[in-house]
Amino acid sequence: MLIVFVALLLFHGSSKISCSTLPDNSTDVLSLLALKAANDPTGVLNSWNSSTNHCMWKGVQCSLTHKGRITALQLSGNKLVGSISSSLGNLTFLRTLDLSANRLSGELPSISHLHRLEILNLSSNVLQGSIPVSIANCSNLRILDLSRNYLDGEIPHGVGLLYNLSVLQLSRNNLTGNIPPILSNITSLETFDLTENHFLGSIPHGFGKLPYITWLSLGQNNLSGSIPKDLFSLTSLKGLSLEMNMLTGTLPSDIGNTLSNIEQISLGGNMLEGGIPPSIGNATRLSLVDFSSNSFSGEIPSSFGKLSLLNELNLEANNLEARDNHSWEFINTLGNCKNLEMLSVYNNQLHGVIPSSIGNLSSGLQQLYLGFNNLSGNVSPGIGNLRQLNTLELNGNSLTGTVENWIGNLTQMQQLILFQNNHLAVLNLSHNSLSGNIPTTLDDLQSLTMLDLSYNRLQGEIPTTGVFENATAVSLNGNNMSGQLPADIGLSKLSYLAVANNKLTGPIPPSIGRLQDSLLEMLLLNNQLSGCLPHELGMLHKATVIDAGMNQLTGPIPSSFSCLSSVEQLNLASNRLYGQVPDALCKLAGPAGRLANLTLSGNYFTSVGQACAALIKDGVMDVKNNCIPGLANQRRPAECAAFQSEPKNTCPAASTPVTCPAAAAMGAVAPGERKAAREYSSYVTYATLHE
Repeated sequence: MLIVFVALLLFHGSSKISCSTLPDNSTDVLSLLALKAANDPTGVLNSWNSSTNHCMWKGVQCSLTHKGRITALQLSGNKLVGSISSSLGNLTFLRTLDLSANRLSGELPSISHLHRLEILNLSSNVLQGSIPVSIANCSNLRILDLSRNYLDGEIPHGVGLLYNLSVLQLSRNNLTGNIPPILSNITSLETFDLTENHFLGSIPHGFGKLPYITWLSLGQNNLSGSIPKDLFSLTSLKGLSLEMNMLTGTLPSDIGNTLSNIEQISLGGNMLEGGIPPSIGNATRLSLVDFSSNSFSGEIPSSFGKLSLLNELNLEANNLEARDNHSWEFINTLGNCKNLEMLSVYNNQLHGVIPSSIGNLSSGLQQLYLGFNNLSGNVSPGIGNLRQLNTLELNGNSLTGTVENWIGNLTQMQQLILFQNNHLAVLNLSHNSLSGNIPTTLDDLQSLTMLDLSYNRLQGEIPTTGVFENATAVSLNGNNMSGQLPADIGLSKLSYLAVANNKLTGPIPPSIGRLQDSLLEMLLLNNQLSGCLPHELGMLHKATVIDAGMNQLTGPIPSSFSCLSSVEQLNLASNRLYGQVPDALCKLAGPAGRLANLTLSGNYFTSVGQACAALIKDGVMDVKNNCIPGLANQRRPAECAAFQSEPKNTCPAASTPVTCPAAAAMGAVAPGERKAAREYSSYVTYATLHE
């Protein structure tokens, strides 16, 4: 049938074709048309037809000496799908085959007859199965790229017989087994990448004898044992990536002398120990150093300051120390690294006051992580010199002093330098001992998206400008904040708000309803908020967490709460709420919504409907310590009567008609399902309570 199909294609429009357009070897044409029929449902290859010589077809190149024979097929990113046509194995003059960045699936086709093939690139598809043993027949291969697929099994030993390979790229697959030592026999290798697979065992020692290797990437596997010493003697090496394995041992003392051409070294996420050799400063071409998440100890070498090209230095999550001026010298010398954009010494053993020379770091520094050390004293105002910062983390220390003493300097610098300093996107100062008021000048940080000042000793009112001006996530938990929530909070861009465990008073502002298309989680727990639950609170149809427990809120639950179709955690416990629990609210635990936990304990509710009774029985709803007749664990009748006799605020009636936002139904679950409760720590705001 295929021959008939091809014949018809060739016959169509034959009156326009001269004999010169017919190929010398029709086998190649047949192979291409079979590929088109099998892998091109969208018509990208419509130009492959008999009106044009096949050597002029898209992605096709032909030999100059063997007329009509195809030497290159380059169809990267053409939306090809399906199993690769086996007919490609007939293109015996092929030197380049590039089908990368498509949606090709199935197993790799047989290419054992493609003895002239030099470049094979099938990367970024969805290919499965193992690498065929017959690939060893392609002995002229120089580039083999099968990365970003779903290939499994072991690397065939025959790959080690491809002695002309300069690039072997197999990253981001599901390959298993040990790395075959025979691969070290491919002495022509320049790039070798097995990143993100499931390889086991140790790194073969022979890799240290590859004379031309420039990039060696074995990261994100399950490799163990020590790093072969001879790897650190590869003078040709520019990139060494061994991160996220289980490698052990220490670094050689002369690492910076022997890796004389190294530009990037990534050893993070292993079990390496010992000190960082000062000789690292002699590898003057280094732009990236990642030694994070190991067990390195001792001082941070001041010789890092000799790396004038250094762009990223990540030493976080180790046991590195700084306790005196000498051991803090690395901060002084890093001021010489004018290209530095990222510095992390997060989660180490740095003690004392942050040196004032922190302000001498690169003016282009974008990310600075000093959190979870043992830092104390005031934050140096010199941080205000770091004009391009977009992330600053100082959380988990013992810093003291007022925020204004240094953040004020930062914002002042913005005003003086024409906003060249307004790039700060993440400001994390949580878990310190900072005091004073929150400065209103935070509103000058136009790029601020995340502000975490939780668990300090901040006091005063939440500024009506500044805090909520631009940020989408704000956490002020565990301070001494007083006063009311800003009345115009609804004009903010908030997605996450956490102000638990403070001394806030007054009502929940009705403007909160304006956040109906952005607010996802709100934590008002354990304050002194009062007044009625605003009708507008029920308009937050995207919110998954609303927690206003342990306040002094009163009145019935508004009927608008039936619109909270996305809410999973709703906590109104330990307030002064009363009346009937709306059955429409309880129905959000079924097909109408996603409710998983409804906590109303410690109030003065007097009745529940049928849907609510079912939630109580299933443990989804907690109404202990209320005034509901017939239920266990309720308040004493005298206590309920005393409350009922008290004068009440005038609140909207629970039965007031409500029109939900049009998108409110989007959070519903399928009929017959009930949303399973998640761990509290899986929510952004609840997680801030336990950092």
